[in-house]
Amino acid sequence: MIIDRAYISARWSRQRLAKRYAQALRHLGCEVVSTWHDRAGGPNVANTKPGHEAESIAAARCDESEIHKAAVLVFIADSPKGRYPGGARHVEMGIARALGVPIVLIGQPGNVFQCDVDVTFPNWHTFLHAVRMAQERGPECERDAA
Repeated sequence: MIIDRAYISARWSRQRLAKRYAQALRHLGCEVVSTWHDRAGGPNVANTKPGHEAESIAAARCDESEIHKAAVLVFIADSPKGRYPGGARHVEMGIARALGVPIVLIGQPGNVFQCDVDVTFPNWHTFLHAVRMAQERGPECERDAA
């Protein structure tokens, strides 16, 4: 799986993890178009309270415009029995689906929509290994496999 422009989608509380994942993809030469994981402070539940609407709207529009630039959305799933079943990451997945952006799910699907993605990997290390292997084989092999 060759990835040239990726948007990383995850629960806000996993910002640090998403940032590490973005750095790993960049190290492999992939462009990471998502920036939410690099923002200091960033949007969270407190920003949806009155008085923070402008900041929340700006963050949402930024995220949506970045998804438009992505060649693939990398969705970091949570355990289906996790404490945080909701979140903007599900909206990001919906936007990607509506745009026809392929979706890669990392982890176990947590709902019916996460079962209907383009590729699923059990964990980040398996995904990263697949990206490395595809890069070593080159784009010609990737086309042949399709």
